[in-house]
Amino acid sequence: MFASLVAALAGCDKLKPGGGEARGSQPPPTASTAPAVTPSPPASQQAGIDPNASELDQAKAYSKGGQVWLARLVLEQKALGDTGTRDEAAFLAELCQEQGDQACLDACGKKLGKKIALAKAAPRDAGAAALPSAEPEDTSEFGKARAWMLKGQNGKARAILEPRVLENKASRDEVRLLLEVCKVQKDKMCQALCQSRLGG
Repeated sequence: MFASLVAALAGCDKLKPGGGEARGSQPPPTASTAPAVTPSPPASQQAGIDPNASELDQAKAYSKGGQVWLARLVLEQKALGDTGTRDEAAFLAELCQEQGDQACLDACGKKLGKKIALAKAAPRDAGAAALPSAEPEDTSEFGKARAWMLKGQNGKARAILEPRVLENKASRDEVRLLLEVCKVQKDKMCQALCQSRLGG
């Protein structure tokens, strides 16, 4: 009799909202039910730059963000090359006006078929502010690499920058410059390395 009563009570306990099987009715959280973590986009995308956009569009985006030197690096070789368009040469001329670079304006002028003079009131300060440094830039590793890239010597620019990036000694500007070199060389592994260093 007593045993029957205990069995009946145990059965009732299973029917209660918080008892018996009800306690185990909620499965433990699993990886599939955990909230998904969205990976951070590459540094170029965080800055609003589409790496798949044309050189002209990338240059405009960099220029809009105040990075005139990067805009010029992205565009100059394409604009002054055999496949460069008038629109590219015209925008490059605007960048060179900002930086007060008459030699660059002369090159753009040849492409456009007209002489372009340096404006008297050219906002040289705006171009200088976009550069990582002023006078020391010419002799710094960054300055030398930048000069080689502007001359189309991407291999020499990369030889200066890549070891510094690999050893984690490069500044953000040096990493960004190497990223542009690697884009020109279509080296995806190098681009991925640079983006990881920039926090992409």
